[in-house]
Amino acid sequence: MNRIFYMGKLRLVLVFCLVLGNSSTLFAQKFHFDVDYYRYYGFKEKWNGASFDESSAKLGGWGIHLVPRYDITPSLSAGVGVGITAYKSPDHGSIPFFATLRYKPLKNFSDFYTFTDLGYSARTEVAGFTGTAGVGYTHMFAKHFGINFQLAYNYRRFNNISYYVVKPEYYGEGEDDYGWVIDKYETTGFLHSLSLGVGVTF
Repeated sequence: MNRIFYMGKLRLVLVFCLVLGNSSTLFAQKFHFDVDYYRYYGFKEKWNGASFDESSAKLGGWGIHLVPRYDITPSLSAGVGVGITAYKSPDHGSIPFFATLRYKPLKNFSDFYTFTDLGYSARTEVAGFTGTAGVGYTHMFAKHFGINFQLAYNYRRFNNISYYVVKPEYYGEGEDDYGWVIDKYETTGFLHSLSLGVGVTF
């Protein structure tokens, strides 16, 4: 009787291990990790009431994103990511945290996809909303190794941008009775850019 009992338990354990093993294999097949490098080409920025374009300021920059991602269906994938971005003129740098969603609309061309990233860029001095929408192409050389390309529109909001105004402060009635005072202000900035990305997918 005990032998039958233990044999039944053993079968149960074996079935459980089989299901768990298959589930782990299935999860591994659907799980991916993306590492991408981006170059940003800004075409419009606005802050402190003034607008800038590429002809009046260098609005470019670069970024690196790390994204673990899971295939929900063969055509839909989702994940969360973190990155480092740096912009110039004015100097902005941030650490974006975001959620990403990919969709493959063409069944006969599954390497092509559309995507969107939504999140928040955090930094001690500058932080704000970040959003991206674009298209991409991934060519897989193996089950867990491929090359990824992206073209996207990017929107960035930068809160608490510091700028300084130098103005005279008079302390007497004479023409030369004044000194210079530097006042610090903060404003919000918006940057619109296009990005080209290349990376690897595991």
